[in-house]
Amino acid sequence: MKRVVLAMGNEEFHTIFRKFLREKFLVSMNEVFNSQYLMDVIEEDNPDIIFFHDKHFGIAYDPDEENQSDEKFYRETKFLDIIEYLRQENDNIRIGFVCERTPGDPFLSELVNNNVLDIFYTNSFDMPQLVEQMSLPPKYSNVAHLKVENSNAIYKPHLFQEGSLSLQNILNQETEEQNQTDELIKENNENTSVVIEESNSAPQEKGGFFSKIFGRKKGKQPAEKVLEKEVNKQDEITEESIGNEDPVKEIAAATSVIEPQSLTEEIDKESVVDTNTDAETLPNDEESRTKKFQTKRKAFSFFKKDKEHVDLESPTFNSSNSTHRNEIKNYLIAVVSLTPGAGSTFFLHNFTRYLSLEHGITSSILDTPSKFPIWYHLACAEQEPHEFWEDVHCVIKERPETFAHTPKWNIDNTFFFPCETDKDIELTTLQAKELIYHSRLAPTTFVDLSHSWDNTLAKETLAICDQVWVITEQNRQAFKAAKLHHKELQGIELRKEDIIVTIGNKWNKNLDFGFEPTVSLPYFDSQPEASLKGIPLYKIRPKLMKQEFDKLLKYLK
Repeated sequence: MKRVVLAMGNEEFHTIFRKFLREKFLVSMNEVFNSQYLMDVIEEDNPDIIFFHDKHFGIAYDPDEENQSDEKFYRETKFLDIIEYLRQENDNIRIGFVCERTPGDPFLSELVNNNVLDIFYTNSFDMPQLVEQMSLPPKYSNVAHLKVENSNAIYKPHLFQEGSLSLQNILNQETEEQNQTDELIKENNENTSVVIEESNSAPQEKGGFFSKIFGRKKGKQPAEKVLEKEVNKQDEITEESIGNEDPVKEIAAATSVIEPQSLTEEIDKESVVDTNTDAETLPNDEESRTKKFQTKRKAFSFFKKDKEHVDLESPTFNSSNSTHRNEIKNYLIAVVSLTPGAGSTFFLHNFTRYLSLEHGITSSILDTPSKFPIWYHLACAEQEPHEFWEDVHCVIKERPETFAHTPKWNIDNTFFFPCETDKDIELTTLQAKELIYHSRLAPTTFVDLSHSWDNTLAKETLAICDQVWVITEQNRQAFKAAKLHHKELQGIELRKEDIIVTIGNKWNKNLDFGFEPTVSLPYFDSQPEASLKGIPLYKIRPKLMKQEFDKLLKYLK
C-alpha cells in the first residue's frame, strides 16, 4: 500500500481524510501542521503521497521582513518553493492540494506547471471520488482547465531567492559536483607525480612519451626490446613536433574534460538504492510506526473521547469549517510561574476557556509531573474522564505506541493532558519530546511548568517553545528571590527577541512596583465561588478578565 502524509495544518481535515484514505492507503500517524517540521516527517516516513491545504498549513510570516508585504502571495511562493524542493529531492512524491479557489487563479496554474495534478479547489467535494482519483495514476486532464497564460511570470521573479529551499538544494548539488570533480583531478595529478618520480629514479635511458610517465618494465624479453625501440623512435618524432611539453599538464588537460554529470549520476544511483532499502525495512502497520518519532516536530494523531461526536459520516467534505485557524498560529507556549503560587494554573484555566468560548479557538494544556496534580482535579470537577482514559505521562513512558489511541479529555473545546499521580515521573529527553509532540491537538499548545523548571519536560519545553508567558505576583521579596529564574529568562530572551510575555496576577495597578507587566489581572473576590462550583472563574464572571485577555490574543496571531 502507498504511504500518505497529511500536511494540511487542520486536525478536523486530517480526521476526515484519514477515515476515507485508510481504506486504500497506509496513512501515516505523523501529521504535519507547520512547514518547519515537514522535511523531518518526509525523511522518516518516505511517503508516496502528501496532502497540503493552502490556508491552514503553517508557514511563518513576518510582514516586517523584506518581500513579505502580501501574506497570501508570500504563502503561495513558499508553497511553490516547497514543491520545487520536493521535486528535486524525490520526483516520485505525488502531491494532493486542497484549497478554495476558482479556475483562472494563476496560483492554480503554477501548481499545474509544477506537475501537481491532483488539485481539489472547490468548497466541497466527494471524498470517495477523491480516494478513487488518488488510487489511479495522476492525469493531466484533471487539471488542464486550470492553466492560464503568463502565470510563471508572476511567481518566477520571487522564486529561487536567498534562503529558499530549492535554491539552497541546487547550490548544494553544484558544490558537491564541483568537489567531486576537483577531488578526481587532484587524485589523478597525485598519481601522475608519483609515477614520474619513480621513472626519474630508474636508469637514464632515452624513452618515449608513455615510458616517461609509466616507467619501463624490468627484465624485458628480446621481442619486447625490439618493439620498444620502434616505439621510442616514433615517440622521438612526436616529441620533436610537439616540443618539450610537461606531461603532467597534458594529463591534467586530459582529465579536465571529465563531465561532472557522470559523477553525479553515480552518486544519485547509490542514494536511490539506500533509500529503497530503508523503505523496504519500514513496518507497514501504523502502531509500530509510532515508535519512530523525530524531535521538535509539530505533528500528532487525534482521537475524540467519544467518536459519535465527530461528524464523519457524510462523504461530502466542506472546507469552510474552523475559520478561526486562519488567524491563529501553530505555537507552543510555555506558561511559567516566576515564584510559587504566582498563578500559572489559574491563568491557563481561565484564558483557554476565554479562547474557546469567545473566539472558538481550540487549545491544548499539557501538565508537568509534580507532587500536586491540580490539573487532574480541576478537569474532574467539570467532567469525568473517559473510562479508558490514561495519564499520558505514564503512557509515553511505558507504552508509547498506544499514545495515539488513548481517549482524549476535551472540555469546552480545550484538550487536557493532566498528571493523575502525585509522584514525580522521571522522563527521558526523548520521552519528553514525544510527549510534547503528541499533545499538540490544536494550533496553540500551552505547557504549564508552574514554578519548577528543572525537570526534563520543562527543560525541553523551554528549549523549543515559541513563546514564554511568565506569571508573576506583586511581591517584591518573592520577585527578588527568584534570581535563578531571572537568569534563565535572560538566556531565553537572548535566543529570540520578544519571546517573553509578562502577566501580572493579583495585581494592583495603583501601587508603584517598579515593573509593569504586559497584562495585569486583579485579585478576584469571586474565585472561591468558582472553585466551589468546580468551573473556571471566566464562565461566571467573563467581563472581569475579557479586557485583559483581549490584549494577549494578538500574541497568538
